[in-house]
Amino acid sequence: MSRIRYILLLLLPLPAMAQVAVEGGVRSYFIETTFRGEVVDSVTGAPLPYAVLSVVKEIRDGRLAVQNHGTDSLGRFSFKVAAGALSRVEVSHVGYKLTVVALDADRPVVNLGKIRLAEDILQVDEVIVRSRARMYQVRGDTITYFPAAARQMRGDALLDILRQMPGVSVGSDGQVTILGQPVERTYIDGRLLFGTDPRVAVTNLDANDVAAIHSYKEPDEDEQLLYGKNARSRRVINVATFSRFTRSISGSARGEAGADEARRERYQAEMQASHYNEQQQLALKVSTDNRPLYDQLFGRQAEGEKRRQEFSVNAAALVGENDYSSEYRHVNVHATSSNFELRDFFPSTAFRSRISADSASSGSTDKAHTGRVDYKRRGNDNKYRIHFSSFFLSNSRAGEEDRVSTVVQDGRPVTESRNRRASFDKSSTFHLVPVLYKKMNDGSSMSFSSNLDINDAGNTATRADSTRAGGVVTRALTGLRGNRSHIDLSSQLTYNRTRRGTLSLTGDINWNGRRDATDATNELTGTRDSTRSRDYTTDHLSINAHVSYRITHKKHRAYASVGYAHVAITSREAFPVAFTDRYRDRLPELSLSYGYDFSGTARASVNFTKRNITPNLLWRNDRVDDTNPLSIRVGNPRLKPSTHNALTLSGSLLKGGHTFRGDLLITLHANAPVYTYRYFTAPATLPGHGDYRVPAGATVTSFENVERLIDFRAIGMYATRVSPLRSTIDVTVDYARSTPREKIDDAWVHSTNQESLLKVKVNTDLSTTFRSSVTSTTRYRHFKNYLGHVQREVRESVNADIRWDFWDLAYLTAIYVMEYNHGTRSAATLDNHLLNLSLGYRLFEEGRGSVSINAYDLLNRAEYITTRVDNLQVSTAWQHLPARYFTVAFVYAFKNKR
Repeated sequence: MSRIRYILLLLLPLPAMAQVAVEGGVRSYFIETTFRGEVVDSVTGAPLPYAVLSVVKEIRDGRLAVQNHGTDSLGRFSFKVAAGALSRVEVSHVGYKLTVVALDADRPVVNLGKIRLAEDILQVDEVIVRSRARMYQVRGDTITYFPAAARQMRGDALLDILRQMPGVSVGSDGQVTILGQPVERTYIDGRLLFGTDPRVAVTNLDANDVAAIHSYKEPDEDEQLLYGKNARSRRVINVATFSRFTRSISGSARGEAGADEARRERYQAEMQASHYNEQQQLALKVSTDNRPLYDQLFGRQAEGEKRRQEFSVNAAALVGENDYSSEYRHVNVHATSSNFELRDFFPSTAFRSRISADSASSGSTDKAHTGRVDYKRRGNDNKYRIHFSSFFLSNSRAGEEDRVSTVVQDGRPVTESRNRRASFDKSSTFHLVPVLYKKMNDGSSMSFSSNLDINDAGNTATRADSTRAGGVVTRALTGLRGNRSHIDLSSQLTYNRTRRGTLSLTGDINWNGRRDATDATNELTGTRDSTRSRDYTTDHLSINAHVSYRITHKKHRAYASVGYAHVAITSREAFPVAFTDRYRDRLPELSLSYGYDFSGTARASVNFTKRNITPNLLWRNDRVDDTNPLSIRVGNPRLKPSTHNALTLSGSLLKGGHTFRGDLLITLHANAPVYTYRYFTAPATLPGHGDYRVPAGATVTSFENVERLIDFRAIGMYATRVSPLRSTIDVTVDYARSTPREKIDDAWVHSTNQESLLKVKVNTDLSTTFRSSVTSTTRYRHFKNYLGHVQREVRESVNADIRWDFWDLAYLTAIYVMEYNHGTRSAATLDNHLLNLSLGYRLFEEGRGSVSINAYDLLNRAEYITTRVDNLQVSTAWQHLPARYFTVAFVYAFKNKR
């Protein structure tokens, strides 16, 4: 009989079941069990599609492991659970009560039949709205978001779901932040299908394939090897999908062409393709574009006419314990721009009124090649890890600029200057970082890293300056050549001992060697120009040592670090006068932080840092930069290091669909480097700089140390969801105050600067065919200088983004931007309006393609303006953007998941 049992045992499917003989019979142990069934309404019996099934397992220390699944469009489900663990499944659906079913793995396949969900008895009318507002649940430190409670439109991605969730904010670059913490990893069904960049997954994953979104914190794997349970935790999201795919292949092609009112061509073409699975990732992109995207220019530096070409490839592979990744990118940008700047100086003892006006036009061509290679290997015993990283950048720029400056003082012209410049710059950078992590048998750990950074840069230029009305008559420089090269070499050794916390000893040696050289010949005299022809070399050596202690215990997080740095700088000038300047100092550092997690959705922290910063080498280089003859800059080799003491209080809370965040930052600066200004009402020789002649009407700027400065900043954010309107509302309040000091004509002066911001953003999803986003921002600045002159500046903006789907396959999108800028002392008040429209129709199966007609800047009223106020002046700069234009676009995209 025992022989027959043995034969039958061999015939059973081994992956599904294994048996062992015990006294009195045979006991079965299943490796995994498949559970099947259907989720239906308890009253009507109708199937409930897209319900969420959370399989909960109890593991060590009373912790819970949660795995999410979902029903298909017919309410059916099928999932597998490993045998041997007590588990249950919690079934939830929007508008229904949570139902819990125990799982009994007594055979390979278990049919749970129909799981009937009862409607929430409080959900009549009002409660249906309330249940939709509850878009998440919290279990321990895990926040689970339910996409079924969010509106979805055709073609939505995971990113469109996240932006509707409480406690979640989405940046313009696709970066997701949850409770103030940036998401650093995005897992798909527990796997890194889209690589380590968290933004790739949220933009590539279809919204209709998302069953649930789990957000939690996990330890950084490299730090975990060093610090164990005291390692830094990072915020991640794990997305449960319905299809549970393991491979994704996608691609798209876009073409857009048209013309503006001046009959200049406007076009864009882009092709991209990608392949992702858990072992390999590959992405390609090729594009060319000369469209002025006005909505992206508002609030940042405008670039005028621009043509951009780009090619990029990203590849990654996981082979056993070896992790390879690489990236190459080539960008070619040609841009032209023109701008006008008016500077209204505050009255002083030197003049009653002073106005400076600059008009400039420029053009440039930038070409850049960047490459990155990463290699990681983790030992099978998880006791060591190797990380090798290298980065390469090659950049070239050819540009030309024509600038005309006029200065009027007390009603009479002081100078009129013209500066023409044509230049070519080229630089290359190579960056190499090997890192080794090792865990010892006694429980201690060690890491060693070395950083090599090589940079070589050079430029040639031709300049012609002319200044009249009492200044330098004419100067022309040809063959102006410069080169700047430096080598950074640093090594770091860290030793950690873990016993009720982690004690770390870190040593760091950094050496920087830099060479700055220029050579110029004055075309008028044929002689070498001593003000431009100089050769500097600088050696910067720093030796750092740190002792730190960190501990994580239940809800507490604490960190303390004491550091010490020895800095030695040697500067040498070879021409025209040889000299050596030596600088040495010892700089202490201190860092303290404490955090407490009240729950998975409530946390607070306090941080204090004391650090010393060595002056920038260029600030200490005593050379003349007269690229703009009326705004001259010189260095100060006597600059001392500055000390910064910063105290930060932070907190965040998510409760009942309401999100609160607050930050308070107080910073005390000692020996801070600040600007110093000197006016020259008549031509003069610049003291300490040989025979350099400063033209009349010029300002010379340099740096000096100020004894003490205080900065204060407070930020408060509140977000909530208004269920009847299907809207999320975000409110941000920001207030900052500083007391800068500056030196004007050998006199130290005080001023006060206060800035406040109120930002309200409303995202509305009224239906599956209409969506809108409106952001209103008001910035207010109150500046009072040392003479009592006050500048009040108000800058308001409204950004509206609307999408409407109609006739099933047609759609309309609109972007509206309004900017209003007014200052009590500035010369102009600007009221800008921008309107972009796109009317399109979807083509092919599942709307994979579309054709659209697009109008950019339909109102033809786009203009860019910035206003800046300091102790000297109110500066207002204008830049007109290119004319409105119209295009026709065609888009085709495909996705294949398995």
